[in-house]
Amino acid sequence: MMKLVLWLMALAFAVCLPAMLQADTARLRYDTAMDLAATDPAAAFRMIEALAQQGDARAMDRLGHFHVAGIGTAPDLHAAITQFRRAVAHGRTRSQLPLGANLLRAGDADGARAALQAATTADIPGAAATLAWAHATHAFGATSDAGAGLATLTTLAHGGDRIAQLRLVALVAKTGAEVAGLDAVLTALDARAMTGDMRAAETLLVYLRKRGHPRHDLAQRQRLLALPGLRTKAAVEEGLHIAARTHGSRFWTVSEDIVNDAPADLYARGLLTTYKINKNAYVRLLQKDLRALGYAPGRASGYLTSKTINAFTEFCRDRGISSACRRGPLNWVALQAATRALAQSRVPSEGA
Repeated sequence: MMKLVLWLMALAFAVCLPAMLQADTARLRYDTAMDLAATDPAAAFRMIEALAQQGDARAMDRLGHFHVAGIGTAPDLHAAITQFRRAVAHGRTRSQLPLGANLLRAGDADGARAALQAATTADIPGAAATLAWAHATHAFGATSDAGAGLATLTTLAHGGDRIAQLRLVALVAKTGAEVAGLDAVLTALDARAMTGDMRAAETLLVYLRKRGHPRHDLAQRQRLLALPGLRTKAAVEEGLHIAARTHGSRFWTVSEDIVNDAPADLYARGLLTTYKINKNAYVRLLQKDLRALGYAPGRASGYLTSKTINAFTEFCRDRGISSACRRGPLNWVALQAATRALAQSRVPSEGA
C-alpha cells in the first residue's frame, strides 16, 4: 500500500513539475521585462508581448498598460483595450478596472460602465472610486448620476480611499465643485505626499494652483515642488507657474532656465506652458531658439516683430508644417506644431 502511495505521489510530482517550472520561468521573464522597462522599453515590450501571446494574463494586462503609456511602442488605445479584454477573458478580474477606464477614454460609455461595475462588484481597489468619479463627471453621458457619484466619491475619500481622494481633489480643481470636508481630504493627500506618494503631490500642486489661496498656499506649493521623486513633467509645469508668482519681472530669464533644463520630450510642453503664463516670455524663447537654428528673428526682445514672423514662417516651411503655422506664431495650432518641431531640433537657446 505504501509503495502505491509513494508511486502516486511521484507520478503527481512528475505531472506537476513541468507546469511549476513553466510558471516560475514565466514569472522570471515577467520580472526581467519589468526591470528593463525603464532602460530598454523596446526589449521589455517584446518580452511582455511574447508572454501575453503564450496566454499569460498578467502579461496581457501589462501589455495593455504599455500600449496606453507608449512604453516600447507607439501609444495605441485600441490595442490596449484589446489586451485588457484578453486579460479579463483569461481570468484576470482586476483588469476590468483599466479596461473600464480606457473604454471611457475611447468614448464607449456603456462598455466602460459595465467594466467598472464588474470591477466594483469584485471589490477591485480603486474601482468604486473610479465608477463614482465617472458618474460625477458625466462621463457616462445621459445615464450619469452626477449627484450620487459625487456623494459616493466624497464618502470614499473621507473613508481613506486613496483613489477617491485623488479623483475628488482633481475634480474640484477642474470644476470648483463644493465638497463637504474638503480640507480633511487635502490634509490626507498632503500626508501621503510627504511619505513619498508623488501622485498625491502632483494632484495637490494642480489644486493649489487652480483653487488654492494665491498667497497663503505658495509655501506649500514650493514644499511639494521640492519633493524628491516628483515627475519631471510636473516639476517643469509647476515650476514655471511658481516662478511666475515668485520672480515677477525676472520670469523671462527664470522660465528660460527651466525650459532649457527640461528633457527633450518635455521641451515642447515647457514652451507651451510658458506661452500660457506670459506670451512675451514665450516669444523671447522662440526668438532665441530660431536664432540658434540659424534663422534671423531679430533681437530676443519678447516682442513679435516682422523679422520674428518671417523667421518663424521660414522655420515652419523647412520643417514641412507650413499649413499648421499659417495663422502666425501665437495661434494655438501653430504653437503646438512649432513647439514640437523645436523640441525635435532641441538646440538650447543662446544668450541674449
